[in-house]
Amino acid sequence: MKKQKQMRSLENNDFTLSQKDLLKMAVLTLLLPLPVNWALLKLNPLALMEGAGDAAIWIDFGGSYIGGIIGGVISILILNRTLQQTGVLHKDLKILQLNTIRYTQEQEWLVDFKGRLADNLKAIDLYGLNMVASCLAMKDYPYAKTLLTGINVQLEQQTVASDFLFPAAELQEKEREYLSLMRTVYLEYSALIRDLLYYIPLAEAADKGAELSYESLMDYTMTQYDYLKEQHVPDGKTGGNLLMEVLELDPGEDIGNALKQLVEKRLTMRTHLYRLKAELAQVTQQLIRYEEKRIGAILSEGA
Repeated sequence: MKKQKQMRSLENNDFTLSQKDLLKMAVLTLLLPLPVNWALLKLNPLALMEGAGDAAIWIDFGGSYIGGIIGGVISILILNRTLQQTGVLHKDLKILQLNTIRYTQEQEWLVDFKGRLADNLKAIDLYGLNMVASCLAMKDYPYAKTLLTGINVQLEQQTVASDFLFPAAELQEKEREYLSLMRTVYLEYSALIRDLLYYIPLAEAADKGAELSYESLMDYTMTQYDYLKEQHVPDGKTGGNLLMEVLELDPGEDIGNALKQLVEKRLTMRTHLYRLKAELAQVTQQLIRYEEKRIGAILSEGA
């Protein structure tokens, strides 16, 4: 603590002597000549020698001697102050250099970071999803499947990449908020895509005249076991629910028509995705402003 106070004191002073130092010098200047001159005249063994007792000579010698002492003391004080101040300036310069390097590196990271955030938003391709809905309505199932597969691959890649968005292991509140919302949107979107991919083979078979029975539908649905396990979404968040609703169908109803109605209902959830994407865009802007402010504060650290 004492050392820190001294460092702060040095940072606030220049190379001039303090009032305390000047007072000491004034006292020495006024009082030191008296005892020195008396000692030179009365206690100096050389003054007892013949021809060596001229008071004026010894007073002149004493003045020169005292002046040398005072000059030496002042030089030592200034040299000491200069060395201390130079040490402080060197430390401040070193801190500034390190902060400048950090700032430059963080700025480079921020440019790449903004691009990756933009890619995350682009991956939520709602226009492409509307194209899929149109293809299903026109019974162009192969093209719809191609579009859905491409979107799903992109979503999976972005989900994996999101784990490496931030270099720090411990995330800040804004960063955690962004990741949580982004994963929620991806979960909603990927669940809808997989529901539609589940439905397309059934729709293709029905379009070719194959009759869809309750037993064949259940058999096909149970082959999607891995996907069925993913229908449970923790923390109360919504996810894909088409397969669960299919399992609850009544064997006595028109299975083909009932399935079609479930898919149409599922497609209406696109409006929910629009809302989530708008919310994610807003949180993305807030995150960028936070990161810019954090990086901007680096140059003032240690000042």
